[in-house]
Amino acid sequence: MLQGMRNASQGLVGKVIVGVLFGLLIVSFAIWGIGDMLQGGGRNTVARIGKTEITMDQLRTAWQNELQRMSQESRTVITPEKAREMGLDAAVFGRLVTEALLSQEGQRLKLGVTDAYLAQLVLDDPAFRGLNGQFDRARFNELLRNSGLSEAAYLADLRGLQVRRQIMDALAGGLETPQAMREAVYRVGAERRDAAFVTLSAASAGDIPAPSGEQLKAWYEGAKARFRAPERRSLNVIALTPDSLAKAKNLAASVTDAEIAARYEAEKNTRYGAPERRALQQIPFPDEATAKAALESIRAGKSFEQVAKERGVSESDMELGEVTRDQVFDPAVRDAAFALAPGAVSEPVKGNFGVFLVRAKSVTPASVKPLEEVRDAIRAALAREKAKAEIDSLHDRIEDMRLSARPLPAIARELGLPLTQAQDVDASGRDASGAPAAALAGLPGAKELLREAFATDVGADNEALSVDDGYVWFEVTGVTPAHDRPLDEVRPQAEQAWRADETAKRLAARAKEIVEKVDAGATLAAASGLAPQTADGLQRGQPSGPLDVDAVRQIFSVPAGKAGSAKKGDDLIVFRVESATMPAYAPGALPEAFVRQMNLALADDLLTAYVRYLQERFGVSVNQQNLRNAIGSAQQ
Repeated sequence: MLQGMRNASQGLVGKVIVGVLFGLLIVSFAIWGIGDMLQGGGRNTVARIGKTEITMDQLRTAWQNELQRMSQESRTVITPEKAREMGLDAAVFGRLVTEALLSQEGQRLKLGVTDAYLAQLVLDDPAFRGLNGQFDRARFNELLRNSGLSEAAYLADLRGLQVRRQIMDALAGGLETPQAMREAVYRVGAERRDAAFVTLSAASAGDIPAPSGEQLKAWYEGAKARFRAPERRSLNVIALTPDSLAKAKNLAASVTDAEIAARYEAEKNTRYGAPERRALQQIPFPDEATAKAALESIRAGKSFEQVAKERGVSESDMELGEVTRDQVFDPAVRDAAFALAPGAVSEPVKGNFGVFLVRAKSVTPASVKPLEEVRDAIRAALAREKAKAEIDSLHDRIEDMRLSARPLPAIARELGLPLTQAQDVDASGRDASGAPAAALAGLPGAKELLREAFATDVGADNEALSVDDGYVWFEVTGVTPAHDRPLDEVRPQAEQAWRADETAKRLAARAKEIVEKVDAGATLAAASGLAPQTADGLQRGQPSGPLDVDAVRQIFSVPAGKAGSAKKGDDLIVFRVESATMPAYAPGALPEAFVRQMNLALADDLLTAYVRYLQERFGVSVNQQNLRNAIGSAQQ
């Protein structure tokens, strides 16, 4: 892991990679840290780590950057709600806390890096190199600008990263898994077993008569918790999002044909169409004369590939890929390449990084959907934009009305907003029949809403939830506590469960009897009266035929020559381990990639323990309200 940090952290993109590695620490940090922290911090402070503060602005910026990064990597929009479901809120917050802890430890240890070292890191960063392989100042400025960083801010971040890296290198640099651990892991994976088994089906339990009234009543007294009615709550909800507001105000009707036409013209080549794409190739030359001579040889019959080979240019270096006009960085190359006919080769092109011959290997023409095909989609998008522009002002009006103790139904009526009323829903969003509550279907932030609603009281003034470019307000109007159901209310389900329990008892008794006989020396066939099946070469944790993972795990839990049983649905499998083989361990028996993963996991454990120590050393306090306000975090 540390070598990966050394390589990755030296670039702008590498900072993101290191952030992901910090995330490995955060999983455990979120479990052991955030929930136990004390309340604290100022008006704009989310967390205080010793003498260091994390502000709401810092957290919001990190949150938005991570959402943008994940959306770009996945090529889909990651909404704040989806990100919170993935635990990204805790990961981002935890990463900032971890960085602050390590930075503060670096200050205590008086660690630092020189300006010359930082400058060399920037010069050596592949992300900042041009086509000639050298540092390109223009590319450096462009990447910083796209990342929203000034040069000073980037260098400050890079300096802090290098200080933290020194601590991590000292802790786990070059750490390798001990040989004994490697051998133990090898034995777990390399062991193979052969087994014989029989299946005791639920039908083999025989006929089970219906229970008497007293029998069922006595059983139910010990099992009523299985039938307990969950707590249910009734809610009033106002969801203010661009989509809901556009629908409530019928803003689509206010969108004019002129607005639709203007938007179509502005976006038809990007959003509603595909721009022209070209598969481009290029060959670099030291000067125009050499390039001109090569062009003449191509016109005389020599292939473009042959010229590239003679120039020592590999096929991969020759390919620019299939790109749009905007994706070609060098303006001179771009203009020449997109003026060529399919298959044609350009005149020598003098670009920013040398002289080139460019070929348009293939051309995919631009395609645009007609206006009528996308008219409704444009109308909806414009209506949503108009609604989005009203969100903040409506948010303030609603908050003012809530300060006057106005209930949500009254607010919804006055502002013409839809009110959702969910009656008697449980914490999972199901109604009394056990089906998903229809009122909550499609409601933004429904999971977070339920989580918050079941953590508050009737009449409580609850914070609005931030979701999908909007807000959700809710109030709890009623609570039905969890309670035991009387037997008569669930008698059919209770009788079915009783019968299943009785079947399981009979099968377990039968399996125990067979196991005892086999362990005493009887064959599996003689002990069970059934024809055994065989399973050879079983591997730990891998299913095989009718044996699922749990059954295989049980087979590996008893010694060779012994018997055991495993549950499989409503049936039981009774087995005897026929043999167990273990290949001898030899250096290199484990794949090198697997060993690297073990080393990384060991380093993660060590770094996680160290971060825990730093938390205790410097102290961490969190203002939970500011945390919620900053990113709507549900990780409390």
